Amino acid sequence: MSLYSVLNPPTYREDVVSFGLEEWRGKTMKAYLYRLVFASTIYNIWRNRNALRHNNNLCIEEKLIQCIRWEVRIRFATKVSAANIGYNLLDKL
Repeated sequence: MSLYSVLNPPTYREDVVSFGLEEWRGKTMKAYLYRLVFASTIYNIWRNRNALRHNNNLCIEEKLIQCIRWEVRIRFATKVSAANIGYNLLDKL
């Protein structure tokens, strides 16, 4: 996996699918991190949509990104502490 793919994620649906097939497979910490970021992003967007629809609460973009980062850091830290590797990946979030 190149540093370019980490700093420049895909933007179109077809690119996301091909990127996912290449980078998200396996049991490496980087693959786990990609899957975790993707799942957290989808979940938090969905949760924000429901809050807007049912309660008329709109979350600003910065707050949404902060929630995603917090959730990924917590979940990844617990995974890393169990495995005792990969702490340098947390610094990039």
